[in-house]
Amino acid sequence: MLLANNAKGQKMANWSILGISGVALLAVTGSALADVTPEDVWQSWQDMSKSAGQIITAESATRDGDTLVVSNITMTSASPAATVDGTMAQLRFTDAGDGTVLVEMPPEYPITMTLPAGPDRPKSVEIALDISQDGATLTASGDPDAVNYDLTAPNLKIKLNRIDGVAAQNMTVEATFADISGSYSTDATATMTSDFTIGGIALAVLGSDATGEVRMTAAIKDVTLATSGAMMGAMGGPDFMAALTDGAKSASEMTYASADFDIEVTAPAGPSTVTGTSDSGTISASIGAEGLDYSVSQQGVSLNVTSADMPVPTMSAKFDELAFGIKMPLVPSDVAQPFAFTTKLTNMTLSDEIWAMFDPMNALPRDPLNLAIDTDGMMRITQAVNPQNPSEVPAQLDSITLKELQLSLAGAELTGTGTGKMDYPAAGAPVPSGVFDLKLTGANALMDKLVAAGFLQADQLMMPRMMLAMVGLPDPAGGDALISKIEIKDKAVFANGQKLYDMP
Repeated sequence: MLLANNAKGQKMANWSILGISGVALLAVTGSALADVTPEDVWQSWQDMSKSAGQIITAESATRDGDTLVVSNITMTSASPAATVDGTMAQLRFTDAGDGTVLVEMPPEYPITMTLPAGPDRPKSVEIALDISQDGATLTASGDPDAVNYDLTAPNLKIKLNRIDGVAAQNMTVEATFADISGSYSTDATATMTSDFTIGGIALAVLGSDATGEVRMTAAIKDVTLATSGAMMGAMGGPDFMAALTDGAKSASEMTYASADFDIEVTAPAGPSTVTGTSDSGTISASIGAEGLDYSVSQQGVSLNVTSADMPVPTMSAKFDELAFGIKMPLVPSDVAQPFAFTTKLTNMTLSDEIWAMFDPMNALPRDPLNLAIDTDGMMRITQAVNPQNPSEVPAQLDSITLKELQLSLAGAELTGTGTGKMDYPAAGAPVPSGVFDLKLTGANALMDKLVAAGFLQADQLMMPRMMLAMVGLPDPAGGDALISKIEIKDKAVFANGQKLYDMP
């Protein structure tokens, strides 16, 4: 929760500084050979809080010898998604005598998150968390306009305390971050960069009621985190587009070496378990005036499910890679800008128990499932994007290139490439055009196997075979393959030169 560092999370950047929880994720390399005083460092924190859209106040800030003692600190970060409040009894900034400042934070402090009422939440919800960070060391260096921080922490814990004022008696939620090490820096332009490693992240959840119990554990090992960009306090608010136009931007990347989770449910019908592992993964995101660029990938994923309620006691699936990426403009413009979309699922296999549920005679080829879609093109953003409703993007598609299409399953495969564009006349509906080359192999053999497996009757395939014959031609290379050139022109759709239908 506190470890997310993306465009929407920028408002909480200063939680990073005021608590190791945030520091663990918002940090950077380097320390300069210059001097800072305790007052410089405390002022830097206040400046960054303001840049991140956070309000921070203290009852007093007084000198005690070589130490600046800041007492009774309150912190508030508000966004449409949530309001976060926190308090610290004391912060101590001690002059180390070599131009650096040692920052001593309390070993424990509370924060409260308030989620507002909305369409899917009839009333606001208050969640209280306890943060513990005993043994952490934070050293500030550099100069007043560019303060660098080096952090080490043996562990950080975030624990659920209560929900809506009620102690979490029947629920335990705890996240632990081990072996945190790294650094972060800020400058006078409210820019932050970071570079961090975390030896392991562990999550434990336990809940119970009169009907049963739920246990969940998850672990991520060897995490690296890197960020750079402006502290966009307006991110997620009404000034979102203005912030981008003024040059605000942010980029982050997270990698991990392995991950696993284990869920166990105890119910009257019997126990159920879900387990999963991943060999590695990467998440990267950047946002700015040039647009959004987001990608995620996982490698070597395995899932296993056991339950007394299932037709078979155990089911499992594996795949080599799951990847998704999107790149698109965000700032309104009369000029088309590049976009791209990719998704990939590689070598997904299902256990024999799953296949046996619908193919007990082993009539279908149990080949891995593969899916790949790779497109790019040009588009225009016609109005400012509303960060509160990112699923609705006011955009016009100008052109698209299908660089790769692949779908293979049970011995059949569909592949394709092509290009298309959209014209926008002064009056009337947009007019699409384009040419797409498709190839389908193994379709007839698959339909025969579906009949053999009992899924279909032979006469039920008459219509599908006729439709394939209408849109496809035998591949000159021979074999069980069909090729098709789909053309969109003159407000009609053609397959291999034959008109299929007229568009309205």
